Amino acid sequence: MHIHQLFINGQSQSLPAAPVLVDNAVWFPLQSAAKLVEAELQETPDGTPMLCQGDLCVRLEEDDRRSIDGHPCVALQSLAHSFGLEWDLKATDLYISMTDRKMSGVSMGMRPPNFTLPDLYTGAPVSLNDFIGKKAIFYMWASW
Repeated sequence: MHIHQLFINGQSQSLPAAPVLVDNAVWFPLQSAAKLVEAELQETPDGTPMLCQGDLCVRLEEDDRRSIDGHPCVALQSLAHSFGLEWDLKATDLYISMTDRKMSGVSMGMRPPNFTLPDLYTGAPVSLNDFIGKKAIFYMWASW
């Protein structure tokens, strides 16, 4: 079922392609989803689509994507948390509120939350609290 009317923050909106309701989930064509969250549609090196807004890139996993009427689509729910979306569906009208995205993560100078991991060489548990007051470097990477 196609969504007949779309309201974003109370304003009637139009998108390049209308969202649809399938299996009680709202699905947006990828280009419309990118416009909705003001993001750029990109691909990871392995070809997985992702939506990037500034320094935030949300990888659209296979479970969050499907082809509908020949168009690649993404589930609205999969974008909600990362892009600060809340929505309500009333009959065939979709109401979306764009809230301020809560930034997560840690940047330089911030104290990260405590965590415990096994030492790479001994396997003994090492806690971040063991390093309070000492200089520490965190080396992190992503595989995509």
